[in-house]
Amino acid sequence: MPIRAERFLAAAIQNLEPLRGTFVHAQVIRDLREKTEQVDSGYGRWLAALLPWLGGRCGLDRPARVLDFGCGSGELGVLMHSLGYDVSGVDVHAAHLQLARILAEENGLSADRFVLHESGPLPFPDGAFDIVTMHSVFEHLSDEVLERVLPEIRRVCSGVLYILVPNRFKPEDDHTGLALVNWMPRWLAARYARARGQYHRYGISKDGSWDVYPRTWWAVCRRLKRHGFDVDFIPDEFVYPPLVKARPLYRPGAGRGWKSLLFAPLRGLCRVLVTGGMPRQAFYPYLNLVMTETRRQPKSGSVNGWSPGGGESAACV
Repeated sequence: MPIRAERFLAAAIQNLEPLRGTFVHAQVIRDLREKTEQVDSGYGRWLAALLPWLGGRCGLDRPARVLDFGCGSGELGVLMHSLGYDVSGVDVHAAHLQLARILAEENGLSADRFVLHESGPLPFPDGAFDIVTMHSVFEHLSDEVLERVLPEIRRVCSGVLYILVPNRFKPEDDHTGLALVNWMPRWLAARYARARGQYHRYGISKDGSWDVYPRTWWAVCRRLKRHGFDVDFIPDEFVYPPLVKARPLYRPGAGRGWKSLLFAPLRGLCRVLVTGGMPRQAFYPYLNLVMTETRRQPKSGSVNGWSPGGGESAACV
């Protein structure tokens, strides 16, 4: 059932007006409608299945306390609330949070649940949340920012961290609609997107700069392990977007015409690596990962009471 979003959508569309005529404008409006279930996108059914599974990983027998880190304009946070979860959201974008607060109030959730946080420690006590979600956020955080953010997420999370992030091997960029952008060095990707004209202009970062940091599964896994997380894939039935829509990169279907020919070597390479024993989930266009702490240690040489940790996850080997 859709959540109430009439005032929210009107305000969001008005805020997006400067991006009219760009690829990302249409994408964001479609995403807003899907996440508020104004159209049957499957987000609600996906969350209704995923969240109990994540709660099971925490050993919970009650609805989880959830922090939506990088909550943006709050659609997923409010949707999770509508499913009975105790949800808070945090983001660096004041304009996005204003929209989140409008949506919260439309749906009987306190606007104070959506918190502005630009730097420093997260404004929550240790272990305040059973689940922390990062939905299409990880790719917008530089390595430097992640070094500050991940210890704080680990501090406030008493259970599991869930990340959905586009795979660097994904043939087309979600933000510009351009092929091969994810494979380019960042400086070249930004220049290439600008050179392709107004339609492909990137404009969703806080200051309008190119804040996209594409990463492979290996790069994501290494970064998380550095901060004491064991990393694993979630079961295929909880992957979003579902695999029937976002086909694994080793299967035919990546592009049509000349794009199909262009991506054929990538499909072949992925098939070889999977056949050779690499995890097939590492070649899904969107990585759906679940993280648990490696170990908790006494407050000695630690950050906010948490050791950076170590250890190996079988999924990362």
